[in-house]
Amino acid sequence: MMRPTDLLRRAGVLDVEVRTESVDDAERVSRETSRPPTWSRAGVGALLERLEAEGWEHALVIREAAGRGGRIDREDIYEICGYDDDRMLRGFTRPAARITRDLQAEGLVSEDVEPALTPLYIGVKAAAFRIPAEMVTILEDDGESTSEDAEDL
Repeated sequence: MMRPTDLLRRAGVLDVEVRTESVDDAERVSRETSRPPTWSRAGVGALLERLEAEGWEHALVIREAAGRGGRIDREDIYEICGYDDDRMLRGFTRPAARITRDLQAEGLVSEDVEPALTPLYIGVKAAAFRIPAEMVTILEDDGESTSEDAEDL
């Protein structure tokens, strides 16, 4: 299988004449559609506001992860959230995922954005969680990351 731009470039082999503008248009469309959807400033703000309004500590976790370059370790989540050592983190991403779906349905967040919190596993336990790079940038630009480490980045 060939990408449309490659097919158009090789059309001469089939004795088909293709205008340069057609190749340029195909390349532009390919670039525009290949970019993954990203979180917007408004979407990040709405997610954090709703997490806080519902009483979830996840907004603090996301802000702290932003201050640490986009990743937060399991132990730090326990400390931030005040969890007991025997608590599992199974389902930890659910509140953020549910609110993200609500925001998508409302048109505030693009479909198919990267999840706000992605677990990073070592074995069967989540060792850390990652937030999308654009969230890090947005929260750092807005001065909302909470880690002292943010100054070192």
